[in-house]
Amino acid sequence: GFLSIFSTAISYQYLTIATVIIFHLIQYTLIIEEVNTVRHALWKYKIISIILIVFFNEFLIYRIQKLTWKETKCTNDENCTRILLVADPQILGNYHESFYARFDSDRHLAQNYKVAVSFVKPNVIIFLGDLMDEGSIASDRQYLDYYERFMKIFPVPESVIPIYIAGDNDVGGEGGERILNVVADFVA
Repeated sequence: GFLSIFSTAISYQYLTIATVIIFHLIQYTLIIEEVNTVRHALWKYKIISIILIVFFNEFLIYRIQKLTWKETKCTNDENCTRILLVADPQILGNYHESFYARFDSDRHLAQNYKVAVSFVKPNVIIFLGDLMDEGSIASDRQYLDYYERFMKIFPVPESVIPIYIAGDNDVGGEGGERILNVVADFVA
């Protein structure tokens, strides 16, 4: 009898220790799961935050900024000429900028231009030089590529009169040099 009671007491003691250990393991596992759940939730919030920031900065900001622009009204639409000035757009060149920088800059310029044209509804668009960043050092082929890229970024509606004014980055003169063939190309 005594041995049986003693072994039962030891069994209960081990059972109690085992229960406490299991309880602590379960508690530890739950804490780890909770920490992982919190980490997972934080990652979700970080990803959602990044997506919202990108959406705001890449799309929504153009619409919001447009709301701050003061609209001008003509008293007599027949005698009204709306002019949009596009100053110093400087599309990035191929020599000093990466593909991503050109892509991002072109997209940003095109988006702003599109919003401005839709807001102003101009009769005339005047592009004030410097239209191209590296126009003055471009070969004839590169200059034509810049021109085509410029026209894709800044399409002029058919009913609008475009005026292009060259700057030193377009035709030279920044360092004192004059590039006559580039001036001729720009005028043509």
